[in-house]
Amino acid sequence: MIASNTTSRYYVRMNGKIRGPFDTERLRSMRQRNRIGARDELSPDRRKWVLAGSVTDIFPDGFVGVESDPNAADWYYMRSGQQQGPFALAALQALAQSSGLAPHDSVWRLGTPGWVLASQVPELAFAPQQTWWQSLHGGIRFGIIAAALLMIIAPAWMVLSYYQNQTNLARDQVRQQIEIAKFQESQDREDERAKMNAEATATGQARQKAETKSEIQASEQRTKQYVAEQEAATRYENEQNTAQQVQAIERGNQETARSARANERTAASSERTERAIKDKLRQLKK
Repeated sequence: MIASNTTSRYYVRMNGKIRGPFDTERLRSMRQRNRIGARDELSPDRRKWVLAGSVTDIFPDGFVGVESDPNAADWYYMRSGQQQGPFALAALQALAQSSGLAPHDSVWRLGTPGWVLASQVPELAFAPQQTWWQSLHGGIRFGIIAAALLMIIAPAWMVLSYYQNQTNLARDQVRQQIEIAKFQESQDREDERAKMNAEATATGQARQKAETKSEIQASEQRTKQYVAEQEAATRYENEQNTAQQVQAIERGNQETARSARANERTAASSERTERAIKDKLRQLKK
């Protein structure tokens, strides 16, 4: 039980909700009006919580008159000075069976006067503790049974080991044969791949040679065509030049002929003029 003074103020936690803080007089009034129960929790600092029924200034009778619920988490136990809980009875029984709760640990339940040893609580059934003689007797009996089983199992184990070794040997031989077959298959694939690569290389070289030959022939054809075109252009140009030269010569000859005719006409005119002058002079002499 915990005592408080009139100036103490507590926070109240009910069903997970925190209210307050309230002073002692207010909490007594709330208790009288059944606004707070012994199973609710109080805390002066909202960190360390205690059951309201353990505060004597608010609940002088403690948990007297509080109805017990078999499924309620109203059990606590103390170990190494640390209080653990609350727990339901089923959870505490599970701890007792799993050695999580020892017979010499102290337990307390809401509504009871105080702490008692766990071994004194009828609801907690602990597994019986064996004496050293019982443990020794059980160990000897286990050793005899184990020796008998070993005598029976050892020959069978030797036979089983022999067949197991033979099986492992056969399995290793099969595995080795499989590995050899896989290696041979891999080599065959490599040879086939190398053959295909060689064929592809030869085909590529032949194609490249054919393409090169075709390109050379096309280049020769283009060269011949270009030479022919150049020769034709040269012939045409020469013919044009020759024709132009011939025309020039003909024009020169024509000019020469015209000049000759003009000279002839000039000479004839001069001769006529000379004769006329001579005739005129003869007439004048007469």
